[in-house]
Amino acid sequence: MIIPYQYNKMAAGGITEDQETHARTGVRGVFTFLANGRCNQSAMTMYRRFLDYRNVSRMEVSSGGLALNTTLGYYGTALIRSGGTMSGITVNSNASLHVSSGGTALDADVNEGASAYISQGGSASGGNVNMSGKLYVSGDTVLDGFHIVSGGHISGMGSGAIFRNIVISSGAVFSPGQYAGVSVSYITVTQNASFQCGSMVTVSHASVMSGANMYVLSGGRCYDAIVEEGGNLIHGVWGHDPETVVTGSNQYGSFYTSNGSAVGYIIGRNATQNLYYYAHAISTIISSGGILNVSFGAVASNPVVSRGGRLCLFSGGTAQDAVISSGAYASVMFFGSLLRGTCRSGGWLSLGNYGRAVSTYLERYGTMFCVSGAQATSIHVSGYVRFSNGCGAADVSVASGGSAVFMYACSGRDIVISSGASLWFSQACEFENVDVQFGGRLYVSSMCTIRNITADHCEAIGYCSVQSATLTSNGLLYMSNFCNADTLILAGNAGARLYNSCLAGNVTAVSGGSIVLSRNCSAADLSFEENGALYMDYSCAAERVSIGRNGKLFAESFCRITGVSIGPDAGLSAEYHTELENVRLDSGAVIRIYSSESRLVGVNVSSGAYFTLPVSNYATSVNVDSGGSLHVESGASAFAVTSAAGAYVTSDNGAYLEYA
Repeated sequence: MIIPYQYNKMAAGGITEDQETHARTGVRGVFTFLANGRCNQSAMTMYRRFLDYRNVSRMEVSSGGLALNTTLGYYGTALIRSGGTMSGITVNSNASLHVSSGGTALDADVNEGASAYISQGGSASGGNVNMSGKLYVSGDTVLDGFHIVSGGHISGMGSGAIFRNIVISSGAVFSPGQYAGVSVSYITVTQNASFQCGSMVTVSHASVMSGANMYVLSGGRCYDAIVEEGGNLIHGVWGHDPETVVTGSNQYGSFYTSNGSAVGYIIGRNATQNLYYYAHAISTIISSGGILNVSFGAVASNPVVSRGGRLCLFSGGTAQDAVISSGAYASVMFFGSLLRGTCRSGGWLSLGNYGRAVSTYLERYGTMFCVSGAQATSIHVSGYVRFSNGCGAADVSVASGGSAVFMYACSGRDIVISSGASLWFSQACEFENVDVQFGGRLYVSSMCTIRNITADHCEAIGYCSVQSATLTSNGLLYMSNFCNADTLILAGNAGARLYNSCLAGNVTAVSGGSIVLSRNCSAADLSFEENGALYMDYSCAAERVSIGRNGKLFAESFCRITGVSIGPDAGLSAEYHTELENVRLDSGAVIRIYSSESRLVGVNVSSGAYFTLPVSNYATSVNVDSGGSLHVESGASAFAVTSAAGAYVTSDNGAYLEYA
């Protein structure tokens, strides 16, 4: 009925209905109270009441009472007792709604600056928590069908609370708490919103929309989640953890976490999944902006890192059969391990601080950086890889178009460089068993040591050492600036070029092989087979040299050669202050001196060999065998000459010839 104005001056327009069972304070019905605490109205049902601190400020709804479309204004309050119901409630700034055990609130809007409290055993169904509104839910209560708008906040405050059909908008906060028996079902996390499932909380049938994030803490349980493309379900994974359980589906199919194993996850933008303490992740997809961290003995199997995603392995974490896509990044640090990884074209792989990679495939235009003690084994490189600062590598193959760089005290063994590929060593690196195939290139600089090399092309500059090297047919070795080469084999038509104070020893040049020594270089124990050649200039020295059939030795400009054998039909040419000692000419061999001031000591001219000593040159201890020829030109001097019967010894007028 409508209460006449003269009896209802502070609630004009409100409607009450008083059924046969009359309202009774604290027992049944609906009651409103003035600011001074006096009861204003009572009825079993009230409609469209407005409460604020100035007039009617408080409402109580007891058993059987029903309040419809009530508005709580500034500092207005409402209390719903057991058996009471309020429906269509609007709670405005600084107003508050309280639902006691057994009370029911329906379709409540908690607006900016307002608060609502659902006590243990109470329930609320339907409504909105708007900007800066707060809804607090105690244990053993039911909250159903609420939408939390940006800035709104719902907080769980006890065990056994039940939340159903909650929608979380961007900027909203839903915190069911971390209490035993808390359950959340049919929750929707909208774009740019987030939700956290805490320890001891059970969530079922969650929908995570594109751009949304849902977090599951250790000990949380989340069943049958649906994650749209672009949405994220994020949680850490702990090995042998029976408490944290997650199941759900995404655009690629189902995923789950059980007993420390996470299978089939997609990690999207701004999301991170951490694997700890022997956890296991299988077939994880890391999308743009997503991160997978693997540590402390955890293992990620078959992860795929998409463009913009990151895979981080550290502190004993391992990834196996990983794929690093174009624009993606993977790092292996602090004793982490990558096994059987593939870095696609445009992908980036970084190893550092004793990280390890085994059986890794680096595609063309893929990039790999290794620093600070990292180790790589069984690496196939079609792109670019660089090692620095004490890294190690073994069993590395560089395909055509690929490039490998080692610098600053790196070491390793068993490297194969294919045609069209290149290998660089610099700054005190040390390697062995290097095979540079035809068309490949090897560059060595700055105090490096390389052993057991087979190469088509090799360049060494600056205090480097090359030991036990074989230059393939038509190959080239170039060394300069105080480098050292020991035990070299030059295959057919291969050549070695030594410049500026380099050393070479134990060199064998197969047919057509050649060596050039220039500017203060030295060599010892050089053997040239047929058609081989040795060229020397500018103060170089050589000892124990053998020139084979049809070979050549040319020396000029203050060079010194000791212990040289010139084979059949071979030639020795010298000019500009060259010194020759202990020279043997075989049949058909020829010595040619082209300028003055050269000196020869201990020359043996065999049968069929020919030695002409030109003007202003000097020779001593010359022996001419039968059939051999010695001719001393005018102005030249030959001392201690011995000749056998049948030898040809002649001299021009003005020559000086003295027999022993």
